Amino acid sequence: SWDGSISAYEYFGNNQSRKLGEQRHPKPVLSCCYDASGENVFSASCDNTIKLWCPRNNNQFTSVGQHQAPVRCVAYADSMNLVLSGSWDRSIAIWDPRNASDNGAIKPVHSVNLGHKVHAMAVKGNNLVVGLSDLDIKTFDLRNQAKEMFSTKQEAARNDKAVALKRQIRSLGIFTDNTGYVAASVGGRVIIKHFNRNQSGKDFSYKCHRQSAEREKSVQHVFAVNVCRFHPSGVFATAGDDGEIVTWDKDGRAKMFTFQKMEIQNFRNNSGNFDSNIVLNKLPIVALDYDPSGRFMLYASSYNWNKGNAYNDPAQQQPHVYLHEVKPKEVDKNKK
Repeated sequence: SWDGSISAYEYFGNNQSRKLGEQRHPKPVLSCCYDASGENVFSASCDNTIKLWCPRNNNQFTSVGQHQAPVRCVAYADSMNLVLSGSWDRSIAIWDPRNASDNGAIKPVHSVNLGHKVHAMAVKGNNLVVGLSDLDIKTFDLRNQAKEMFSTKQEAARNDKAVALKRQIRSLGIFTDNTGYVAASVGGRVIIKHFNRNQSGKDFSYKCHRQSAEREKSVQHVFAVNVCRFHPSGVFATAGDDGEIVTWDKDGRAKMFTFQKMEIQNFRNNSGNFDSNIVLNKLPIVALDYDPSGRFMLYASSYNWNKGNAYNDPAQQQPHVYLHEVKPKEVDKNKK
């Protein structure tokens, strides 16, 4: 959370859960992930550190590595048993969690300066995909010292029809078969890219998380797509500032299922701005993921400062984490 806390919960079924424990960074936490065992949590914070925590051993909270600026992303590479981080210091780094310690500086296994802030990151197998502040999306091969394999910006310079994002990159997700990735932006758009550039003809983009204004139908509200995550079936979900979750079939290029929007009931406009073209009653979905079995989807809603401090209303925008049992109609391509 932005309050600096990391909390772990155990779910027992029948809407029963318990809190296993909590740890805190002195500054906001921007990203977290589990290792392959599911026992250890890695967190990335604005205090510039990556830390390791085992919730079942609540006293163990140790440093894995440190950047020179806030760490925006952390991910675990199962294929190498290494931790990957991306920072606003414009670098990505690879860390060995076995070196976790609070005694002195820890050196990364490898690091690369990318020249621009890291805004999003995804890893699967030997593929690492990184979204940058200059709107470039780079692909790296982890088997070869994180060698850069592809850049969307370089491709766009050669081909003005190449599929790319033109607004800030917010989230990345790699296909379940590890043959490509999906990327989402604040501009209400998603792109599909393939690692094998001989299949570039299959790349495409589409608009999403948009709606017409209630009073002026010619005005279209465009919402940021905050997260994109794959279900084991190959279907993926997007979630945005419009408070909406949608599942998609990338192969069929079709929308699968739209969840009920997260809206503030009996909303009261306390901002002092009554412009009907500003949507205030939506509760952004700021995080989402599926458990490895695909049985559950977890998601979180809160105000994410997308409209600035003037529209921050803690009484009405309380953060919540939800656990949802996945239904066949949400992910079964045969039930479209």
